[in-house]
Amino acid sequence: MHSRYLIVEDHPLFAEALQMIVRGKTPDADVTIVRTIKDAAAAAGRGKPYDLMLLDLRLPDTSGFDGLIGLRILFPKLPIVVISACTTERVKDKAVVFGATSYISKAAGRDAILDTLDHITCGPHLEPH
Repeated sequence: MHSRYLIVEDHPLFAEALQMIVRGKTPDADVTIVRTIKDAAAAAGRGKPYDLMLLDLRLPDTSGFDGLIGLRILFPKLPIVVISACTTERVKDKAVVFGATSYISKAAGRDAILDTLDHITCGPHLEPH
């Protein structure tokens, strides 16, 4: 069975880097990249469910945590990993309170991202990075 990942990131280079990391972990993964919350909701709402969503907080069609909250309401069981340049503990804590399964800083290395993905897709809940 192929794993399905949804990357919600408006910067093409970073989205492609995340895709390469995911495919390095799971070469046959089905990876979809979208740039907005609206497109994420549409993609997640059709077809077979995604195994995990990687979500940037700063997107052109949302403000603050509104996108995360909206996606969590629409897809309460979908693991959502926030991946953001905001690294303050306050932002990390709020992301988890508002429904993120985990939080990864965009400054994190490939191994830290892979560890988080492994824990979410294969093991127990991981504390935010």
